[in-house]
Amino acid sequence: MDPLDEQVLDHFKGYRNSRPVRIGNDAYRQLQLDVPGEVLEAAYNYFNIGGHIGHRIWGLLESFVNAACELWQQPDSGIWEVRGGPHHFVHSKLMCWVAVDRGIKMAEKLGYKRNLERWGRTAQDIQDDILTRGWNSQRRAFTQHYDTLAMDASNLRMPLYGFLSISDERITSTIQRTVEELSSNGLLYRYRTDKIDDGHSGSEGAFLWCSFWLARDLLRMGRLEDAIALYQRLLGYGNHLGLFSEMADPTSGEALGNFPQALTHLEVIITGLELLQAMQGKNTAAGRPPA
Repeated sequence: MDPLDEQVLDHFKGYRNSRPVRIGNDAYRQLQLDVPGEVLEAAYNYFNIGGHIGHRIWGLLESFVNAACELWQQPDSGIWEVRGGPHHFVHSKLMCWVAVDRGIKMAEKLGYKRNLERWGRTAQDIQDDILTRGWNSQRRAFTQHYDTLAMDASNLRMPLYGFLSISDERITSTIQRTVEELSSNGLLYRYRTDKIDDGHSGSEGAFLWCSFWLARDLLRMGRLEDAIALYQRLLGYGNHLGLFSEMADPTSGEALGNFPQALTHLEVIITGLELLQAMQGKNTAAGRPPA
């Protein structure tokens, strides 16, 4: 058996009798198309602050962009690693676009021109596909995937990557719908477990990093005071050591899920830096703080 193969340990129970207890993780078998975009966004930010991208590293980044170009039309398991079957997740398409867009921008500055025309066509194809199939006119929002009416908080990241302007009516409407349907006591669920089949049973808490994404959106909307207020409230979900969990119970505030959760801490840092820059008057006219 591969050490990554998932096993359920029925004779164990977790915190407050939570079950099942698993070792391994079958998510390693999944196609998760958000990965190339995360890698290219990190490299792009590093490059923009003066980081060196040599020929060897560029070859690796180029392979990620090419993978996004080749695979973006396939359904996948998405950022949430759902087990209810692959879908055409809007967020996954978004991150494929991010991979290609950031690849183009770095290639132009580094002088690597051989892929620019092909990458440019693909970036436009992905964007057109999202705008055509990801936008749901009935909901007036970008939904979780192409075949659902369900909302997903991961789409709050669309303006964070410059896919559409924060002032675009489709973005503002998506943010509004997300808050209306996924919020509870000021926290956001990633999606409603009673609205989709994610392959898991039971309910879950609110994902903290989704609320940080909302704070960053509010900042870009020019609602600095609201963004600061939300950020300060979210900081209250850390423990006495400043450590944050993956989720929180919206009613009790109790920490739930993985602890400590790296992604939550990452959003604490990113959101805090963006708010600090905005308070110092360093945010751009478009509402996107400098990298």
